Amino acid sequence: MSTTLKVKPYPGLQRIAPETIEKHDLEQQLRAAQYALDVQLHDLRSEFLQREGKLRQEYLDRVAQITSGE
Repeated sequence: MSTTLKVKPYPGLQRIAPETIEKHDLEQQLRAAQYALDVQLHDLRSEFLQREGKLRQEYLDRVAQITSGE
């Protein structure tokens, strides 16, 4: 009596083609590049808002100084 094991595939399991793996890797690289750009743009916007606020405050201080008669 010979007992050999037969490997049964798991239901729903499928082999992944190398092209699919490459496409997934490419997609992940593109997403990472997009994320890096988004972070840099957010930093740029934040810096701009800070600089704009500083310039506006300097302008308002100057206007207040001029209107107070100094």
